Amino acid sequence: LGTLARGRHMEFLIHAFKTVLEKEKNAKLVLVGGGDDGKDEQWLKSEAKRLGIEKYVTITGFIPQQEAWSYVSSADVCVSPIYPAPILDCGSPTKLIEYMAMGKAVVANEHPEQAVVLAESKAGLCVPYDENAFAQAIVYILGHPEEAGAMGRLGRRYVKEKRSYEVMANRVENTLCKLLSHSES
Repeated sequence: LGTLARGRHMEFLIHAFKTVLEKEKNAKLVLVGGGDDGKDEQWLKSEAKRLGIEKYVTITGFIPQQEAWSYVSSADVCVSPIYPAPILDCGSPTKLIEYMAMGKAVVANEHPEQAVVLAESKAGLCVPYDENAFAQAIVYILGHPEEAGAMGRLGRRYVKEKRSYEVMANRVENTLCKLLSHSES
């Protein structure tokens, strides 16, 4: 869910998914989003074709938000691969929190924010940025639907208690008030 710009290295997910298909023959990968000019989606489609898995991979391109959420709602596992790069390490991946808010078990790679959120919430599996590790985590969640459901519930609770807009706004306000009160002394 999100940008498929080539700089995000989404071919990683295509390659990992090929390994998933070895264990889960009926799995489908849906990439919801697009690149800057349509060339990125085309490149990913050609990579799926090169690997012989194109009939299991759907790339929607940019679609209305409600339609995107329907794809997330029907997913058995949601993924948040973030290419390890210093420029991306400072971000807080919105899609991870959105998946959790929707009660979905998540597979994500080690990234400063994702590692903390998944360790605290127990809403999914955080693995190294390695195609095989990512694929194994996806297969694990697909093979353990009750555990996946529990992860989803834990994620939803975590977001409500620690990452909702209301909670985050209150945290920012409290921090700013403390800073202002110290500056006045």
